[in-house]
Amino acid sequence: MNILITYLSFYGKKAERSYHTNGLCAEESVIASQTNEPVLRMLGKHLEEKGEKIDRVIPILSFKAENEKSGAIPDKTTYEFFQGLTEEIVGTADVLFPVREYSDENTVKETGAVIREICGLLTADDEIYIDTSGGARTAANMLQLLTKILEYKGYRIAASFYSNINGTEAVIQTTKDFTDLTMLADAVNEFVHTGRSYQLSECFKGTEHEDIADLIKCMDEFTDRMQLCNISELDETLMEMRRYIEKVRMIRSDDTKIVILSNLLPVIENKFFEEGSDGIDYCRMIKWCLENGLIQQAVTIYIEKIPKFIFDSEILICDKKYYEITKENNRSCPNKQNTDAVIFYDEFMDSVSCTDRSDIIRLQTAMKEKFINKNRDYKYDNDLHQYISVLFDIMKNTKDDFKGYMENLNCPDYSEKNKTKKLLADYCINQNFKDFFSMINTLCSQNVPVLYEIMGKKNEKLPTLDKKLYTAANITSKNYVHEGVKINAKADINTLRSILFDYIYVKSVRNHINHASDEDNLNDTQKRLLEERGYNVREFTTKAISSIIKTSVDRIEKTAAAVKKG
Repeated sequence: MNILITYLSFYGKKAERSYHTNGLCAEESVIASQTNEPVLRMLGKHLEEKGEKIDRVIPILSFKAENEKSGAIPDKTTYEFFQGLTEEIVGTADVLFPVREYSDENTVKETGAVIREICGLLTADDEIYIDTSGGARTAANMLQLLTKILEYKGYRIAASFYSNINGTEAVIQTTKDFTDLTMLADAVNEFVHTGRSYQLSECFKGTEHEDIADLIKCMDEFTDRMQLCNISELDETLMEMRRYIEKVRMIRSDDTKIVILSNLLPVIENKFFEEGSDGIDYCRMIKWCLENGLIQQAVTIYIEKIPKFIFDSEILICDKKYYEITKENNRSCPNKQNTDAVIFYDEFMDSVSCTDRSDIIRLQTAMKEKFINKNRDYKYDNDLHQYISVLFDIMKNTKDDFKGYMENLNCPDYSEKNKTKKLLADYCINQNFKDFFSMINTLCSQNVPVLYEIMGKKNEKLPTLDKKLYTAANITSKNYVHEGVKINAKADINTLRSILFDYIYVKSVRNHINHASDEDNLNDTQKRLLEERGYNVREFTTKAISSIIKTSVDRIEKTAAAVKKG
């Protein structure tokens, strides 16, 4: 059915005008006097030309329009006049289905009640036309709201019209331009609050402007990545988006849609980019996700990108050469392509040994002083004399051929001295050291298993997650060993511990979400340790998860600022 919805204006004074139809029907103009008459006449002619007719008219009636005698036609009310007008144009007044906006003379219905009644007269198969000419501003607002609701319900708004008498001549216009611009504003609002670009794509479908098309394509890519939690290449997508925003900003055009888009670009930038920065602010992205209920996306970005933020802000300082070696070593491993996360979670968070390393640290210090710093006056403890003596002996005998000596080393008995030599020889062969000082540098800088064997210590092994929890609980600036990462001396160690616990908690949340089941990824001991630090790991709720991630991001940002400030 073809249905016209119109708000009936009171017919107070008769003033006939010729309304230009603007090509909306074959006739160049229609003569009309009452506010709602021009659109009714034009639409009747338009449909007649298509071999169709108006099947239903829904006039929205005020008390005055239905009950007071018209000033223009004193013997009729406005509605009675409109009934006659409908019969003339359509052939019958039976197509009228009035909806009253009032209950009685002094009581106006709630807008929702009026809209509900109108919707009850429509079906999804109808072609709906709307006349926005009549009524006060509140009526126009209601019709705009009705239009939105019908669109959300999937109903087809064939056209919306307006009788404009404010120009040099009266003209019937469609409100399509205004509707499109409203849709554009809604589309930008949708993008900055949900990350979805579907409406924006519709607004600029078929655009011939290359820069705008590229921007929308980039926004579509961002939508796909966010919806699918495909965060690995989010950096490139965001930086592309920023470049295209700059290009669109430079467009000089009076096209209303382009002007509106250009003026709304700062809204997008403010949500996703830090002013004056060329990089990606991951903390800002995570908070944006939390503010808009995108919890799974916030969790994913946190796990994937917070390690990079921690290294970029130098809360932890990663050696560049070590970073590149790690990246190259993992190039063929699909699960280890995120080098920052690998170094932070898989390596750094395993860096605190649960074994007492004090004797080993004393031996490493002695080795540094005797062989690297060449401090002959260094006084080391007597119990280290045997080990240092063995090393001096190796240095003396390997001047000409380090590898050959270590390979041919043969211990005829099991004296403590020869046992140490044998252990070191086996280690050097396995590590393929080229000279004595390559061996010493490694022994002094890493958590080397052979040192535990030499000193008769049991290097206790913990399950992976227990080891990370141990590191988070016990790390200091001195008791961890990692060849490629240093703790920034400006970073508060207690705050760093909290950041490590935060990461473990969010990692468990991600595992819980991805498993999509009640299967635990933490044992009771691990849960208890996290609960003692204030994490609720028995029940995951969006509110609790969001609160902890927000607190963690604030903590990381403050630490980064403190490090930068010094």
